[in-house]
Amino acid sequence: MMNPFNAFSISPDYSQANALALARVSKLAYEPKGIIERIAWSWKLDFQYYDQDDTQAIILENQDFLILAFRGTEVDPDDILTDLDFWKVSGPLGGKVHRGFRSALDDIWELPDGPWHHIDNMMRSREKKPIFITGHSLGAALATLASAALCEFSYFPMGVYTFGCPRVGDWRFARALNHQIGHRFWRVENNNDIIPRLPPWFFGFRHPGQRVYLSTWGDIIHQPSWWYILRDRLRGRWRAISEPLTDGISDHGSMEYIKGLMIDS
Repeated sequence: MMNPFNAFSISPDYSQANALALARVSKLAYEPKGIIERIAWSWKLDFQYYDQDDTQAIILENQDFLILAFRGTEVDPDDILTDLDFWKVSGPLGGKVHRGFRSALDDIWELPDGPWHHIDNMMRSREKKPIFITGHSLGAALATLASAALCEFSYFPMGVYTFGCPRVGDWRFARALNHQIGHRFWRVENNNDIIPRLPPWFFGFRHPGQRVYLSTWGDIIHQPSWWYILRDRLRGRWRAISEPLTDGISDHGSMEYIKGLMIDS
């Protein structure tokens, strides 16, 4: 498999190469441990794997950067219950967040050998590296919460790239996270993907970060207007008219994000 990190940029600015590389890592996080380890080795990256109570995460790193990626939703009762448990609880940085997502992150975050301790030890050492955080679907929600948790300790990620991310917290949480790293938080959304519209806004949930929108024509638009999105979603529905009930689901696939980012790269 081609190494997607050959053009990786250590920058807080949006990078097409970084978005594509991290979309591939988000997809890789769904794979079994052995496959992830083999591919990490082929990419010349060190590898850590975490699995606790059906929450999985990986760390990939070299001397230049560290990437924390969370696995997304699988067809699994525990994952589905996590997604549906959207009562609000206190979140990092203040405000309220989705209870299911917060519980899933708590399962893994502070394990004795978990990702928090790995990152904390690295940041306290002489070898501190830029941190990138990513994930797709449920993994994107966990990436969002992990970013906020790091910010509480002034460990500010160099870049956060999420793909098909559901809404995670209320406006106070979104505002606080934007205040810390909104200029380096990139929320990639593919055309009619239904998941970024869940939980519904009228339950008080809001998105942080800057929207990067993948259009039905293959364009990549930063912070598009609501009018542009409405028209493009209608175009997407028309193009998928033979499958009217599945467009919002098919657009959510992790491979669809990779393909959308490859078109304009």
